[in-house]
Amino acid sequence: MEGFPSRINCCGSVLTSRINCCGILTSRINCCGVLTSRIDCCGVLTSRINCCGVLTSHINCCGILTSHINCCGVLTSRIDCCGVLTSRIDCCGVLTSRINCCGVLTSRINCCGVLTSRIDCCGVLTSRIDCCGVLTSRIDCCGVLTCRINCCGVLTSRIDCCAVARINCCGVLTSHIDCCGVLTSRINCCGVLTSRIDCCGVLTSRIDCCGVLTSHIDCCGVLTSHIDCCGVLTSRINCCGVLTSRINCCGVLTSRIDCCGVLTSHIDCCGVLTSRIDCCGVLTSHIDCCGVLTSRINCCGVLTSRINCCGVLTSRIDCCGVLTSRINCCGVLTSRIDCCGVLTSRIDCCGVLTSRIDCCGVLTSRINCCGVLTSHIDCCGVLTCHIDCCGVLTSRIDCCGVLTSRINCCGVLTSRIDCCGVLTSRINCCGVLTSRIDCCGVLTSRIDCCGVLTSHIDCCGVLTSRINCCGVLTSRINCCGVLTSRIDCCGRPDLRIDCCGVLTSRIDCCGVLTSRIDCCGVLTNRINCCGVLTSRIDCCGVLTSRIDCCGVLTSRIDCCGVLTSRIDCCGVLTSRIDCCGVLTSRIDCCGVLTSRINCCGVLTCRINCCGVLTSRINCCGVLTSRIDCCGRPDLYGVLLQVEVSGVDRDALWDLVQSLPGADDPTGLV
Repeated sequence: MEGFPSRINCCGSVLTSRINCCGILTSRINCCGVLTSRIDCCGVLTSRINCCGVLTSHINCCGILTSHINCCGVLTSRIDCCGVLTSRIDCCGVLTSRINCCGVLTSRINCCGVLTSRIDCCGVLTSRIDCCGVLTSRIDCCGVLTCRINCCGVLTSRIDCCAVARINCCGVLTSHIDCCGVLTSRINCCGVLTSRIDCCGVLTSRIDCCGVLTSHIDCCGVLTSHIDCCGVLTSRINCCGVLTSRINCCGVLTSRIDCCGVLTSHIDCCGVLTSRIDCCGVLTSHIDCCGVLTSRINCCGVLTSRINCCGVLTSRIDCCGVLTSRINCCGVLTSRIDCCGVLTSRIDCCGVLTSRIDCCGVLTSRINCCGVLTSHIDCCGVLTCHIDCCGVLTSRIDCCGVLTSRINCCGVLTSRIDCCGVLTSRINCCGVLTSRIDCCGVLTSRIDCCGVLTSHIDCCGVLTSRINCCGVLTSRINCCGVLTSRIDCCGRPDLRIDCCGVLTSRIDCCGVLTSRIDCCGVLTNRINCCGVLTSRIDCCGVLTSRIDCCGVLTSRIDCCGVLTSRIDCCGVLTSRIDCCGVLTSRIDCCGVLTSRINCCGVLTCRINCCGVLTSRINCCGVLTSRIDCCGRPDLYGVLLQVEVSGVDRDALWDLVQSLPGADDPTGLV
């Protein structure tokens, strides 16, 4: 059979192969008649099928195996276009592993489809996740466990290379543990260290709620020292619990107290008397080691001024004894202090304000040398904003210290970041959102400079749709990245494309199919705006038929593109044309042959509307016979063709008519 569409085995009954119209093998069939392979139109093997008829492998157009399928027909592995295994799937069809392009396992997934482990590009396990999908452990690049997380997602332990930390259910660090597992510190619910414990488990220090060390305790548990709110040792206490000394902020003994607790002297660091005390016990002045007055004290005993060794005022103190200003050696104000003694401003040596501090002593703002605010800090001391040297806000940071927004030099928001630090949106310099990114950091949408969505992207990062500047969907793309439809500016499909990316149909602006295209990309049919087929085209792209707007065939064309027939609007054949394109017959609107024309295009016969031959014409185009409506030769017409010298044709005709049988001209002839 021409084309060999199939092969049959030696038993003569079992079909073993199918072959398409191009002679390409498209299927293999085993001796039991079971299809074992599929082959595409390019001759590339695309599928393997086992002896039970179950599909076991997919193969792409490059001949690369892309999927394994088990004997139950369940997909068990995915393989990328380089032949690298990218996913494993169990016998229930559940994805159990992901593998990157280097063949390294990056994720494990349990039988419920929940991600249970993350693995980095070196194959090192970096995270463990429980069956509810909650992260329970983090592991560093050396494979060491660094964090434990409870079922609520709260961090409960930090583990560094030498020590362990405990964290309560609110995520607050409550204890430090050394490398021997001994508790060394306690921390309150605000995260403030409150106690230190030695390696024997004995409490050695107490710390107040501001984190300041307030007491030293000896190895017997006896209080031996007091420490002020700045962490400075201020008093010593003997083994009987009696205060014996006062010590200044430099750790220098400044007062001696007798066993009755009475102040006996003020002494400087050289052992020189530095203060005068009046008869009421009121200190009236401080004197330095050179005998220079360094402080003034009012009649209430309140220090009102400090003066350096050059006689320059360095501090001001109000009537309550509270320091209100600090002044450097050049007489420039460097700090302001409020009525509670809290530093509220820092000022550099040029007199420029560099920091603001709130009433709790927390730094709230930083200011550069030009006096421009560069940072905001909240009441917990967390940096909440970055500001550039022009005073423009460049970043926002949440209460956990996580960067949430980036802002360009024009003050326009350019990025949004979620509470996990993952970038979720990009914004251009006009403040228009240009990209959306999901919680895994995968780009899901692109948006143009007018804020119009231009692309959809799936969770694998594959572009699935294109959208024009009017927000109208213009293309659909399948999960392999192949364009499957084009859509016009009104949102209507104008092209259909198969899964191999081959154009199969064109559709006009009214949604009417206008062309069909085969799997080789050859146009096979044209269809007008009413949906009527107007042309047929063979597999070589040659036009074989024309059809009018009513769907009536008007012309036939052979495989060489030569017109062979014309057909009128009623579907009646009106002309026949030979393979050279020469008109050979004319046919009237009733379908009756009216003329024959030879291969030179010369008219040889005329036929009337009843189908009766009325004229014969020779190859030179000369009329040789006339035939009446009954099909009989017209003898007068014949005589007109006779050339007889000296004969009157009319007389000759009268003679012929008078002969016997003149009423039967056909018999006469």
